Amino acid sequence: MLNPPSQPSAASESLKLLNSPGQDSSSHKITSTEVYALSLLAINNSMTFWMAYIVVYINPGDTPYTSMEVDLELTETQYGLLSGVTYFLLSALFSIFLGALVDKYSRKWTLVVAAFLWSGLVVAQSFATNFTTIIIPRIMMEIALTASNASALSLISDYFSAEYRGRACSLYEFGVYVGIGLSSFSIVLAKLTGWRNTLRICGGVGAFVAFLTLFIKEPQRGKFNSLQDNKEIEDISKSLSQIEKFKTSLKIIFTNKVCILLCLSNIVRYFGSSAIGFWSVKFFKSKFPDYQSEYSIINGVSVITINLISLYVGGAIGDYYEQKTPAAKSYIIAIGALISFPFLLVAFKFSNNFWLSVSLFMFSFLFSESWRGIVFSMLQNVFPSQLIGSAFAVFQVSGGITGASSSLLLGILSDKYNAAENPTAAGNLLTIVVGSAYIGSAPLFLLSGYFYGKYQFSQC
Repeated sequence: MLNPPSQPSAASESLKLLNSPGQDSSSHKITSTEVYALSLLAINNSMTFWMAYIVVYINPGDTPYTSMEVDLELTETQYGLLSGVTYFLLSALFSIFLGALVDKYSRKWTLVVAAFLWSGLVVAQSFATNFTTIIIPRIMMEIALTASNASALSLISDYFSAEYRGRACSLYEFGVYVGIGLSSFSIVLAKLTGWRNTLRICGGVGAFVAFLTLFIKEPQRGKFNSLQDNKEIEDISKSLSQIEKFKTSLKIIFTNKVCILLCLSNIVRYFGSSAIGFWSVKFFKSKFPDYQSEYSIINGVSVITINLISLYVGGAIGDYYEQKTPAAKSYIIAIGALISFPFLLVAFKFSNNFWLSVSLFMFSFLFSESWRGIVFSMLQNVFPSQLIGSAFAVFQVSGGITGASSSLLLGILSDKYNAAENPTAAGNLLTIVVGSAYIGSAPLFLLSGYFYGKYQFSQC
C-alpha cells in the first residue's frame, strides 16, 4: 500500500505479497515478449556503460592517434571530469526530472529517443579538438544516458512478477559489465583504428541497438500491483495537479525506510565501485606497462563471464531464499562485499606479479558484483510500478553524487601523488577507498534488509 494504515490488523494485511493482485503472479509465465524486451534492455544498459566508460580506455600508448588524453592534451583533473564527474553529477541533477517523465509517459519511447540521442552524441565527441569541444557533447550525452535506468527498470517491474525480479534485474544489470568489457576492448580498437574511430564505432552500434528497441512492447502499467495500490494511484491522478502528484510521489518515496537505507548504502558502496572503474585501468597500466593488451583482453572477457555468474547466481539465490528469509538479499550483498575485499587488497597492494594481481582482481567480482541487481529488485518490490521511475531516480541521485565526488577526489589526489605514474600510490588509494566503501556499506545493507523483511515484498 502507498500509505500503510496504523491499525495492526490492516497493517499486517498490507504486508502480504500482492494482497489483491491485479494479475495473479503465481500464474505468470515468461514468454518470448519478456525475453526479447529484457535482452534489449540489458543491451541498452551495456551501451550506456560503454559510452560512459569508453574515455577511460581510449588512451593506449603515447601517440595522438591512439590516445585521447595525449591528443587533446588533458590534465589529470580534466580527465577526471570527463571520465566520471560530469556523468555522475548530471545523473544526480537530471534523474528526478527524467524519473517523473518515465512515470507519466511511455517508457519505451523515452528509452528509444534517448538511445538515438546518446549514440549520435558519442560520435560527435570523435570530432573534438580540445577539452571544451569534447566536454560539451559528452555532457549532452550523459543527460540522455540518465533516462536509461528509470525507463528500463520501470518496464521490468511490469514485465516480471516479484518472484522473477531478482533474476530479471540481475540479467539487466549484467549489461553494465558487458559495457565495461566492451570499454576494455576499446584499448585494442584504439590501437587498431585510433581513438576517434573507436568512438564512431561505439556510436554506430548504439544506433543499431536503438533501432532494435523500437520493437519491444510497452506492458500494462501496474500489471502486478495490488488492486488497492492501483486504486490509490488512480485517485491521486484524478484529484491532484501534476506538481502536487510529483510532490506526493516524492513524499511516499522519502518516507519509505527501505528506499532511504538502500540509498545510503548506495552512497557508501558506490564510492568503491566508481574508484575501481576509474582507477583500476591506470593502476595496471602504470604497474604492468608491458601487459596492456593482455589486461584489455582478460579484463574484457573476465568482467563479462564472471559477473554474469555473480549476478545471476546472486539474483537466483535471493529470489529463492527471500521466500523463507525476507532479509536474505541484504545478507548476500553484505557478505559478498566483505569476502571480496581481501582479494582486492592483495591485488592492489601486495602483489608484484601481473597474473596474480589480475586473477585476484577478477575473482573478487564473483562475490562483490551481484549487489545492484538485487537492490533493484528490492526497490521494485516495495513500490507500485507507477512510482518506479521516480524511486530509481532518487536512488540514482545517491549514486550520482557519490560517483561525482569520488571521481573528482581521486583525480585531485592522483595529481597530488602522481598516481598515474606511481602504481604504489594508485594501489594505496584504491585499497583505502574500496576497503572503506565495501566494509562501511555492509551494516547499512543489513539494516535495509531488516525493514525490507517487514514489507514482505509488498509493493507499497
